[in-house]
Amino acid sequence: MTDLKPSPQPHAQRQDDQPTTADLTKTEERIFDGLVAGKTRREICQELGIGRTQYHYHVHAVQRYFRVRTTVEAVLAYVRQKAALEGPPTPSRPTGPGR
Repeated sequence: MTDLKPSPQPHAQRQDDQPTTADLTKTEERIFDGLVAGKTRREICQELGIGRTQYHYHVHAVQRYFRVRTTVEAVLAYVRQKAALEGPPTPSRPTGPGR
């Protein structure tokens, strides 16, 4: 008999919350953009009009998506993926004396 491991749960999404290019829902992106900006859970929940339970649901979904254990690891993975999708920053023209 083979030992069957349960397959990972598909990334949860609602019909009105379609995934973006990073395969995260818009709500998950907004939550993680808030975390990257240094906002607290309470501030993020108030801005998005969601409760603590829904906030934690989305954070845990992103943790599962990136296969990490902590919120900090998920934020780091989110920032890395977002940077990879956006590409390298465009160099700006140097400013200063003589230019």
